[in-house]
Amino acid sequence: MTTMTTTHNPYGAPRAAVADAAEAVQPVRIFAVSGRIGRARYILYTIGLPLLIMFVAGLASAALGEAGVAVIAAGWLAMVVI
Repeated sequence: MTTMTTTHNPYGAPRAAVADAAEAVQPVRIFAVSGRIGRARYILYTIGLPLLIMFVAGLASAALGEAGVAVIAAGWLAMVVI
């Protein structure tokens, strides 16, 4: 009969130092083309930001009258770039 002494017990409690990982907060980079983007930021950038830009462009256009066409064009351009 042989006796084996092993230090690894698959049924034992883990001995690693377990701590809550700090949440990583990444800086907001609208014009970055690398990396991943979260779901909430994607929705904000594709729906919320264009709506905000067009709302501001519409208000400026209403206030400026005929010259507001340039404001609307700049708003569309900003929306396309972003």
